[in-house]
Amino acid sequence: MADITVAQLAAKIPAGDSVKTWWEDAADLPVDAPLNEFLAKTLKAAYEAAVAANANLAAGSRIDGYPEPINGAVTTDPETGIMAFISTLSVRTLVPVNFNSNISPLV
Repeated sequence: MADITVAQLAAKIPAGDSVKTWWEDAADLPVDAPLNEFLAKTLKAAYEAAVAANANLAAGSRIDGYPEPINGAVTTDPETGIMAFISTLSVRTLVPVNFNSNISPLV
């Protein structure tokens, strides 16, 4: 399946940024996990980790950076019989105007 590569992703992060350096130095993704799958599983886990962390936090200090995934209707591919759905996963971040030191907003 088509997907962007880690190198293509890193190339679009500004030069000198520590996140760019991390991606450039990161180990290769597993051969069976394209970038889309890697990010989707990571964001789903971040949502679930935030839900668990928020269970013991007071209002106003709960992590609000990892919204619940939005899942579409399940469809079945008529040729393969594979059932699937589209899932939209995202990150909410408080962004300084220079885009450095982004943090998860609190609710």
